Amino acid sequence: MEVLEFNKLRRFLSPNRKFLTEQDTLYVLVYVRKFIERINSREQFGVLQFYADWALHTEKDSIKDIDEIKEKITDELLIRTEKSSSLNNFLLMKDLKEQMSAFLDLFNLSNFTSNEEKWENFRKNLIRIISGCPLKISERMNIEVIYTELRNKTFHVEITYS
Repeated sequence: MEVLEFNKLRRFLSPNRKFLTEQDTLYVLVYVRKFIERINSREQFGVLQFYADWALHTEKDSIKDIDEIKEKITDELLIRTEKSSSLNNFLLMKDLKEQMSAFLDLFNLSNFTSNEEKWENFRKNLIRIISGCPLKISERMNIEVIYTELRNKTFHVEITYS
């Protein structure tokens, strides 16, 4: 496959990449997003596209790529369950991990998601990148999610809904 973004990803995602910096994480998201766009696979990798877009914007309110996740979260919040598994999965980025893994495997790229330390570094960097960049969902109810970095390695998430 001779696509510029693919070749850059392949070279960058070496097995010894540890995702120590925000730049590492952002670089991967930018080139994954470009590659998804180039091969016209937005529907197949919507969750991945969503996070890549969120990382590149100061606020995210277009969430068509995660409609299924949004519906589950909204339903759980509307019936006021004590524990929202969909919301927890979203906050822990489990859907992103699953789709990133599928993407990397499909294109035979080094799959860092299977290494917990690398995945956690990637996830924490992504939270740093989207900190202060609210996600706003407005349909059946208004939901706003804001991550904040408190102390270098501690994060806070604020969820408001009405």
